[in-house]
Amino acid sequence: MAHFWLLRPKFAVISLMALLLLVAVACGSEATPATPQPTATPQTVLSAEEVAALVSKAVTDAAAAQPKPVSAAEIEQIVKAAIPTPDAMAILEATRSGGHVPQYSVAAAAQWDPHQATSLPSMMSYSAPLYNKLIQYNPETQNASDIRGDLAKSWDVTDGGTTYTFKLHDNVTWWDGKPLTAADVVFSLNRLVEEDQPRRWAGLIKPYFESAQAIDDLTVEVKIPFDTSLFLLHLALEVMKVVPKHVLDAGVDISVPENIVGSGPFKFENYKKDIVYELSRNPNYFKKGRPYIDSIARFIISDRGTIIAAFKTGRVLMTGGLTSSLSLEEALKLKNDMRSNIAMEFHGPSGVRGLNINWTKPPFDDVRVRRALHLALDRQEVSDILSGGVNMIGGPFSPGTWFGRTEDELAQLPGYRQLNGEKHPDDIAEARKLMAEAGFGPDNPLKTTLKTYAVLDYADAMQIVGKQLEKYLFAEVDLRPQEVGALFEQVGAGDYDLAVMGQGVLVVDPTSLFNGLYRENAGNNYMNWKSDKIEQLYQDHLNTSDMEERAALVREAADYLINVDAAWINIDWPRRPWIHHSSIKNMHIPAGIIDDLMWEHIWCDPSCGG
Repeated sequence: MAHFWLLRPKFAVISLMALLLLVAVACGSEATPATPQPTATPQTVLSAEEVAALVSKAVTDAAAAQPKPVSAAEIEQIVKAAIPTPDAMAILEATRSGGHVPQYSVAAAAQWDPHQATSLPSMMSYSAPLYNKLIQYNPETQNASDIRGDLAKSWDVTDGGTTYTFKLHDNVTWWDGKPLTAADVVFSLNRLVEEDQPRRWAGLIKPYFESAQAIDDLTVEVKIPFDTSLFLLHLALEVMKVVPKHVLDAGVDISVPENIVGSGPFKFENYKKDIVYELSRNPNYFKKGRPYIDSIARFIISDRGTIIAAFKTGRVLMTGGLTSSLSLEEALKLKNDMRSNIAMEFHGPSGVRGLNINWTKPPFDDVRVRRALHLALDRQEVSDILSGGVNMIGGPFSPGTWFGRTEDELAQLPGYRQLNGEKHPDDIAEARKLMAEAGFGPDNPLKTTLKTYAVLDYADAMQIVGKQLEKYLFAEVDLRPQEVGALFEQVGAGDYDLAVMGQGVLVVDPTSLFNGLYRENAGNNYMNWKSDKIEQLYQDHLNTSDMEERAALVREAADYLINVDAAWINIDWPRRPWIHHSSIKNMHIPAGIIDDLMWEHIWCDPSCGG
């Protein structure tokens, strides 16, 4: 790997004298280099190899006199300051390039077609590095609203905010060598909103999309129904991938990983179900110098003890998805054991955990039973046991945001309130009264099944919730943890009573939760519970640009879901630790699950391997 020596500790020493020597040789003897101007005598421009040799000599000369470790960031500053030429970037790219990054995921992919994805591992982790989008959330910043071009190098907005014109990069090719054009983009946008097709996540763009047409091979015009920032916020999501029109027109099934023809920074190499998923660097990627790393292997590891051991032995360097899946206690212990070798950051909360009710099956078709379930949950107990109280107690919308109630506000409401650190007795009494009216009690217990995914701490949450239903409602609960893909199949087919599940916050806006949980045909509203009141409040909040008015309408919707009826009952808002080895650089964790997981932006310092 060219010039990787710049990052190795035994060479990473430099003194002020060496730096001055480098600046003098590369830029001339003047203190402030002038902006290069055309002259009759051509200037001498050093090549990357010549500059590397000079840096090497300066480092060697300085080492004996005044050894001082220099980080990759300092090397970058030195090179940028000393050689303001294209060769500077060549050296910087070389210092970041190469390496193999072993990751892990808690579950295998349930779907490989990005537009059909329903599970988070499928949506975020597996297809993300294989395809591109028109635009992307900037993975090199903490700002969750920072959007930049991906396939689009620029865009204009006209007609009062309802027409977007995207200009594409002209050097993008599919892995089979065919050019990626506006026709692929238009095909993909129309496929995102295709009727009568499984589009649980990709379909979230539908309310903000009207039509698309190719103006020429590198220009796409998109019409949206009304002026809204939500169009770009959703268009930048991971599921809004551009897929190859010529491949799908030929009848190829891209849900088979071996059939995938992408354009992304990494190419598919190998997949052994439930074992490992391997990618290699796309040598023809249109973004010069990207990706930095050569290859990725993602091991499927669900056992938390095995994950900890894998970090300690270097078998994995980072998570490949949204969370480490470790409990807070486990993550803190790993951080303490590995000290500076581990970096730990926290999401969000970037999603909610809730009780998904099959309201089409008796007795859950009775609103009294659904209401009793809401009142019987002890959310604080769930948070205390699973996270030591770090997980937030949240209502139907993200807590503490401009549109969601705070934890203190919720603590006054039925179902959330406590008395002397215990579940409020008035809520328990009301829940039992409602169950008795529905025909259930100690002598005629509700017999039900409770399912969840066998990943993260969902099985633990299921056990806590099951015990609460038995304690407060006299229910008999059969606990059934499931493999992720199996649970999605069962829930999608209506083969469940109750299920503890999760819903991610895709964009920091109430529409993410309306369209994920509470509207008919919402992403995780599998049995299509609906409410005319909720639908009206959703439409009203879309039709106003006044933020205070929008917030008031969203809170009115929350009051209905808390006090009247819902088929999804919120439990807690987990704040999960994201853990990676400290050698992985340029990692930024935003507030929602919107981070770009193409991995074209990360590199290793001083080295990485598998």
